[in-house]
Amino acid sequence: MNKEKVYVFDYGKVIEKPMDTKGLYKGLKCGVTYEEFLEYWSSTENYMEAFKGCISTEEKIKRSIEKCKCKVDKDGYFIAYKGAKMGFYEDTVDIIKELKKLGNKVCLLSNLAEIDYKILKEQFDMSLFDGLFLSYKMHKVKPEKEIFLEVIEKLMVNPSDIIFFDDRINNIQVARECGIDAYQVTGENIKECSVWKK
Repeated sequence: MNKEKVYVFDYGKVIEKPMDTKGLYKGLKCGVTYEEFLEYWSSTENYMEAFKGCISTEEKIKRSIEKCKCKVDKDGYFIAYKGAKMGFYEDTVDIIKELKKLGNKVCLLSNLAEIDYKILKEQFDMSLFDGLFLSYKMHKVKPEKEIFLEVIEKLMVNPSDIIFFDDRINNIQVARECGIDAYQVTGENIKECSVWKK
């Protein structure tokens, strides 16, 4: 592992395990069917404005409660949302700790809403990150090229010295177009990534 490299990790499905959507559906006491809930939950209408920081956490919660006809208030929503989090991939966390132990720089680049960051700070050792690139603060989202260019600019390194891990191929493709050394992985297969064999 080259100490001059900067290792940048996506959050969802790379560090954090996928959310328990069935548990969330039950916890929110939704008045729509599970299929209708899933359709809304996975729609850009649900998450894109929150990812870009265009709406507050309160507004996002309010919209979700209305759309899914939830029988909970704002506090109940937060409790159910936090309870549906499934923890972190141990392999990814171990890799990050090992990189840090060897003196490498490690950063987080994620399409993340403020509510997710609040929970992340409570549950994860944030001292493992040397830099945070969060979409809701940057007002940009992957796979927009601008978010990768801003990361390159702020890290002040050659793009090829950034090793980026993400689960989505479109994010990987755009990162590579910007000159970043990018790998499509999840927390389930990250240890098999070819970068560790270089």
